[in-house]
Amino acid sequence: MSFDFETLTTEGKVNAAYVAYYGRAADAEGRAFWANELEAADGNLDAIIDAFGTSAEAEQRYGGREPADAITALYQDLFGRGPDSEGLAFYTGELEAGRITLQSLALDILNGATNDDATLISNRLEVADRVTDAYETLENPIDPGFARFVIGGVDASENSLETVNGWLTSLESEDPPFAALGRVATDERPVGDLPTGAESVLVGASAFGLLDLNENGESLPQELIVSAEDGGLIRVGDSAPGLLRVDGEALEAQGAGNTIRIGDFDSGLALLEDGATLSTVDLRVGENGRGEMILTGEGTQATVSSANGVASFGDYSYLAIGRPEDSYGKLAVDDGAAVDVLTPDGNTVGGGILIAAEENSRGELIVDGGLVNIRDTDGLVGSRAGEYGDGPYLTLGAGGSGRLDLLDSGKVTLEASSTRLLVGDQRNGSDAQGVMNISDGSSFRMMTAEENSALEEDFILEHYAAIGRDGGTGELNITNGGVFEMVGRNKYATLELGRDKEGQSAGSGSVTVSGAGSRLEVRNENTASGEAFIGVGRDGEGSMTLENGATLVSEFVTVGSRDGSNGTFSMSGSGTTASLEGGRVEFGDIVYGTLFQMADQAGSKGQASIANGASMTIDSNDGDYTGIEIADGVGSEGELTITGVNSRVKVDGNGDELAARTASVEVGAAGTGSLTLEEGGRLTLEANGVMSVGTEVDGVGTVTVNGAGSVLDAGGLMIIGAPKPNDSVDRSALELSGGGEGTVTVGAGGTLRAGEAQGDGVGDIFIGANGTLRVEDGGIVEADVVNDAGGSFITGNSPGWAAIDGDFDSSGDLRMEFAGTGEGEYDRLDVTGEAVLSGLVTLDFSLDEGLDAGDRFTIFEADEGLDMAAAEVDIAGLAEGLDARTVVTETALQVELV
Repeated sequence: MSFDFETLTTEGKVNAAYVAYYGRAADAEGRAFWANELEAADGNLDAIIDAFGTSAEAEQRYGGREPADAITALYQDLFGRGPDSEGLAFYTGELEAGRITLQSLALDILNGATNDDATLISNRLEVADRVTDAYETLENPIDPGFARFVIGGVDASENSLETVNGWLTSLESEDPPFAALGRVATDERPVGDLPTGAESVLVGASAFGLLDLNENGESLPQELIVSAEDGGLIRVGDSAPGLLRVDGEALEAQGAGNTIRIGDFDSGLALLEDGATLSTVDLRVGENGRGEMILTGEGTQATVSSANGVASFGDYSYLAIGRPEDSYGKLAVDDGAAVDVLTPDGNTVGGGILIAAEENSRGELIVDGGLVNIRDTDGLVGSRAGEYGDGPYLTLGAGGSGRLDLLDSGKVTLEASSTRLLVGDQRNGSDAQGVMNISDGSSFRMMTAEENSALEEDFILEHYAAIGRDGGTGELNITNGGVFEMVGRNKYATLELGRDKEGQSAGSGSVTVSGAGSRLEVRNENTASGEAFIGVGRDGEGSMTLENGATLVSEFVTVGSRDGSNGTFSMSGSGTTASLEGGRVEFGDIVYGTLFQMADQAGSKGQASIANGASMTIDSNDGDYTGIEIADGVGSEGELTITGVNSRVKVDGNGDELAARTASVEVGAAGTGSLTLEEGGRLTLEANGVMSVGTEVDGVGTVTVNGAGSVLDAGGLMIIGAPKPNDSVDRSALELSGGGEGTVTVGAGGTLRAGEAQGDGVGDIFIGANGTLRVEDGGIVEADVVNDAGGSFITGNSPGWAAIDGDFDSSGDLRMEFAGTGEGEYDRLDVTGEAVLSGLVTLDFSLDEGLDAGDRFTIFEADEGLDMAAAEVDIAGLAEGLDARTVVTETALQVELV
């Protein structure tokens, strides 16, 4: 049997589109509207495909997924199973070849259904038409949760179709407060009336079953309580498909080891609405089959707490979604509904939520205007053993594929003295994947309440989040005003992307924050001893993207941390800001303030870019060391690029006098580092700060300032190709030999500044023995420059004119090149202050393009006086028959060819 879409009526085709794209029946108004649109287009489906495929509801369900993930999700929603390998390969190939589109994908899959899949679709469309026709008379407008619930409960069996149709008939006529249809059993006996004193209730025991607790306004409130000494048991989808609906009533499992399972060994679907409540210690959605639970409406509440008993595997609360191998689970918390996972007073281990725990499992948590709270009610879990403590947790993808979507002001909060979040943590499989999406004003928070107790001394982390760990892949997306907030009060708040543990392969993690109002915040309110840290590429691959007005708030950010890591950090767009401030991190004997690092340890790689009007501030009122480090470790490779008008980085420290740690920018300490400012980009280091380029023996540092409006303000002092001072700075005692290689280039339109005053006789830029300062045509240096350790100063760009706004003192080599007589055709350096040349000045004519006797050049001019008494002049590359004569005045060096 094959499903034939063309045999449907116009209204049937519309409802098929609703089932395919939204997983629910149409409301009457929507069906009528789209039926008219379809008829006006003579049945051409293109009239509705784009609208359905790009709608907000479809985007929420399938948007942002890779093609294979979208295909898998559609198969689950349409057929209650994942795609076979042939189907996955076919539709992936069709998408890649352009024969179908993501917008048409849902209807293409539905229209390709055969055999049991075709029967299932036919059954669901029959029920969908009936729901649209009749159910609006009971609830107007139609409730989307109910519409999804009814459709999702129908499978390919005649039994399920008859049961659901019979139930809908009873709802239309009498709306009974209790109904048990099909195979519903308590303690292995069929259920007729509301069970009392039962130890177990099974919905879908050996055949399709439906259990309905309905507050119809005419009966007393009902409670379905299952209790046993070794734990009450509720299973929906036991050995056959099962449906459970709780409308305004209560459902509770009691006793040690009690559990509620939706989709235990077959498909199970549960709907709690209109103030319904559920209580257990162990809730599992998609345990060994396919499970889906929908909570919708204000007052609807699921409470998972060890106050309700002890779980069979421990004394902590437990909510699992798609846990075992090959299972699928989905929990939707909508429209003011809430889920609480609580760790009561005295428990030694925090409760939590585990999504997609084992290989090939899939789990989804959708919080659409709802609330999820995972918290420790007394603030301090007794046991602190383990790397991350035993506080409340949320794990997405511990072996399979886990997903969390926060939509329409939805909220998820982890609150205790310690919490942890793991997204893509490959502990149980070979392809663990976790995706977390926060959008539309929604928020995710990890926090320590004011009443929470302080941490025990031997505990490592207060709040910890890892995106992509131990070989897993993790993804965090914060868009359209979404907020991720981690706030510590005691010790450590840490977010890591691409992490491993000892003996495990490194993970891969990415974070994207996009849009005005979207915010990522990792900070610590304990300014005395608390720390807040973000590692992008901690051990493996990590990337962070901030764009379109997004905001980052933290204290300490490292991009590429350990050997073999590779981190990428990107900021772009006007209004996109990063504020790193108030930090305090202890490493060995150094207490760091606030730091932005690229390529920290040996063998690491880190790249960062700030572009198109984005800005970053780095500020600290504590710690010895605040600023920027690029390529700190031996063999590390780090880059920072600041490009575009209004793209800004500003570094402020906490010192009152010039000091190397007060506010610092270090490029190529022991690795290979580069800093580039172009097209109007700016970096400003506070007046008491120190900038170093190529500082240690193995270090190679490169700085380039190029393009109109590009400015590097290097603070009070810049050192090029020489060791960095330990802390306090004595300019007369600087060690200018024995460092790494440093090169600074100021290109056309670029400006390099250093020092508080120019022309004051105090050096601002020191060129070390292994340092080079190149000032190209149109480049400007606003500083007093000292080159007395054998370094190189190069003017022009083979050749060109350059300027120093300040003094120039050089005992090193100075090479001036000549190609022609016009402006920019020979090297010239203009100094607004005083110049002292006491080294070798080479006049290089090897670029000669037709110079003749009588040509004259002013190649050096110093407004406040030129001293060349100790200088030596050498002539090279002059054409045969020509000689060069030099004239030194009080302010200039002139050359004439004879």
